[in-house]
Amino acid sequence: MIPAVDPTLEQRQSAVDALLESKEFLRAAALAKLLKYLCEQSFQGKIHEIKEFTIATDVYGKDLHFGEKRDSLVRVEVSRLRRRLQRYYETEGAASPIRIVIKPGTTGRSLSGPAPNYAASVPTVGGARTGSLWRPGWHEHVSRG
Repeated sequence: MIPAVDPTLEQRQSAVDALLESKEFLRAAALAKLLKYLCEQSFQGKIHEIKEFTIATDVYGKDLHFGEKRDSLVRVEVSRLRRRLQRYYETEGAASPIRIVIKPGTTGRSLSGPAPNYAASVPTVGGARTGSLWRPGWHEHVSRG
């Protein structure tokens, strides 16, 4: 079995750039901003600092009185982002060597390759959403066909 090689920061950034330049995201500025924010936080090693509240204030400009229990803005937008990513990889990004996937119930991301016949993975970190803290469950794997 070929050992797994994690995508480099440059490869990850290229995957994000391709998404942001795609038809799916050129016409969806708010979702593009959310995707960029989530990925930048992850690239900077701040993935465990991502909370529903911080997304609301940093990405959507909500004030400090934002109540995530009453306002579902972030949950709705992350769900919309998840669907848009799926659509991108089913069409324009079908041949992408690295895929960004946001697992349901998280604002984390995982990167994976398109070929299902080989996959090596790094164990999942976190995974469950508790209270207002979003523990991004994510893992990386590269598939080779």
